[in-house]
Amino acid sequence: MNILVTGNQGYLGSVLTSMLKDRGHLVHGLDNGMQSSTLVDPSGVCAPDSQFVDPWDTPDGRYDVVYHLAAISNDPMGEVDEGVTRKVNVMLVDYLCRKYPDARHVLASSASVYGAIPSDDIADEMYPLNPLTAYARSKVEAESVVRRHWDYSILRMGTLWGASPNFRRDIVVNAFFHEAHLTGSIVPKAQARRPMLHVMDAARTMILAGYSGLWTNKVVNVGAENTTVSDIARAVSLSTGATVDWSESKEPDKRDYAMDTHRYESISAELGNVLRVGDPGAMSAIRATISDYGKPYPTRLEQLRAWLDKERNS
Repeated sequence: MNILVTGNQGYLGSVLTSMLKDRGHLVHGLDNGMQSSTLVDPSGVCAPDSQFVDPWDTPDGRYDVVYHLAAISNDPMGEVDEGVTRKVNVMLVDYLCRKYPDARHVLASSASVYGAIPSDDIADEMYPLNPLTAYARSKVEAESVVRRHWDYSILRMGTLWGASPNFRRDIVVNAFFHEAHLTGSIVPKAQARRPMLHVMDAARTMILAGYSGLWTNKVVNVGAENTTVSDIARAVSLSTGATVDWSESKEPDKRDYAMDTHRYESISAELGNVLRVGDPGAMSAIRATISDYGKPYPTRLEQLRAWLDKERNS
């Protein structure tokens, strides 16, 4: 298959690219390089067959599948410049859907589109959307764009976690590991619910969505488990020996949601066992990654600001 992966150098994109290459596909990447400074061995296992920086440079030919991963990809980042967030998260998706009308388009959306829901509710794919941030609003709009296409899959993914060739330390499990490594203590910002998904399972799910007709023209909640920030903190504490400081945060996270994943679970047997927070092997891989990167490792927010400064001064 001839495949285009946007955001191929990112946290999930590097894992997906590696998996697709292992399966013998011709993989092309589209990435502006914003996160390349933290990509381990960019010419190695996760390198695509060709790399594009500007969407205008991608060829006019045909792709079998386009995977839309490129995004200003968390809530604090989305607020830095909402115009840039919309340009990357929505307008790029629209442009590529129009440029490659014969491809299947697989969108990496987010559970954050549900925002905050009542504590006794659980959101299935028909649940009303309540995006609370620029990032979440951009994902709702991107979903609308993809829905206009004739062949698509929309994957509303839970919060990702786990080791990757381009590690993120600004998402809850990974952030707690990094905090534990630096200070020996973890300070949760909320007790809220979160649906969780290991980055390897996210990549395998995207591949399945690209290959099969199971989710053609469907929205799917993708998550391995619903848990809480408190339980995640306890799991990381158990894995690292760090203490947990339960003092109230000055900036609590207002998002609180859990997902109904029956649609995903109905086919997840094809993926094999999915990883859950606390899995010894997966937790050990994060500890090793944190130790390799060490203290100077930048956050995605720092990388975004550096990239914006470079763009504005160029």
